[in-house]
Amino acid sequence: MQTIRVNSLTGRMINSLVERTVLTTPRMILVYVGILLSISWATSLAAAIGGENQAFGFQIYAAVSLVLNLVSFFTVRERIRLKREKTRH
Repeated sequence: MQTIRVNSLTGRMINSLVERTVLTTPRMILVYVGILLSISWATSLAAAIGGENQAFGFQIYAAVSLVLNLVSFFTVRERIRLKREKTRH
């Protein structure tokens, strides 16, 4: 959801392709580490939350995930002010 907004900011902040790569590479590695951890811990976390009712645990897990993603989506803002170019007539 918020990946497009975050990825578009890198091009606005840095003009150098090398510096963009240096900035983006660790971020993308950590994104995939987070995805791997959330997938591998989902079943055990749902069992811990729901106890005997694992379906209820997954419902709570999904609701919390949805809320966190929506908060992230709606709070990421582009705060860079564009410089207005003077036009020649």
